[in-house]
Amino acid sequence: MKLVKVSSINERSANILNQVHALDNDLRKIYDWSNGRVEFGTPTDGFRGENIAGRFQTFTTSATPDAENTVAHGLGATPSGAYIVMSQDKAGSLYKSGTWNSTNAFFKCDVASVTFTVFILP
Repeated sequence: MKLVKVSSINERSANILNQVHALDNDLRKIYDWSNGRVEFGTPTDGFRGENIAGRFQTFTTSATPDAENTVAHGLGATPSGAYIVMSQDKAGSLYKSGTWNSTNAFFKCDVASVTFTVFILP
């Protein structure tokens, strides 16, 4: 059986406790920094989100309802397929179409010629 000085155990415990406190302080700073500051950014075509990953794209759908529309998303990788409609100029339902790839997203709309601004998530 090996005996260890109580003082060395206390020093190690104190060191671990200091690391836990430092981590807690860092996490609090991150929380305080982000609290209430999550933003999409400017919804301008091709702009990246402020502090949310993704890209804005504005496009007008085909003059033929339910025709496929190709949108270059600019993410540089294949997106998850998730998107948020930020605005549209008239009634109509936008829905995902086809298999998205590293350059393009594909949409259809049940109404002709609707202009959408979407935020495409990676």
